[in-house]
Amino acid sequence: MEIRTRESASNERVGTDGESRSVRRLVTDALGNEQFVAGFHRVTEGTPRHPETHRVRYDNLGDLPTAPRDDDPVWEELVVYSTSHVYRWKGSLFDADPTRLPRSPGDVQRQG
Repeated sequence: MEIRTRESASNERVGTDGESRSVRRLVTDALGNEQFVAGFHRVTEGTPRHPETHRVRYDNLGDLPTAPRDDDPVWEELVVYSTSHVYRWKGSLFDADPTRLPRSPGDVQRQG
């Protein structure tokens, strides 16, 4: 599996149209007052027999795409780290709410 930075990603599409349905807006809304630390999205390209999977890393909230999510169907998973939680979305449009877990294993144990 290859991890690339946003600058090296080949499928970037950043624009202002449809920002209300963008990945950046999705993450901003989910984080609320929490501070963004990093994000990764997993992309699988190729064929079912010969898939090519890689992750693209985002170090700043402002680096996340502002293009509508439905314009980029190869997004399969989005993981975002805030100062206190980890958020995970699955699916190409991320229409479902994310899974939200505390970053600290001790905090997870106390919740259980």
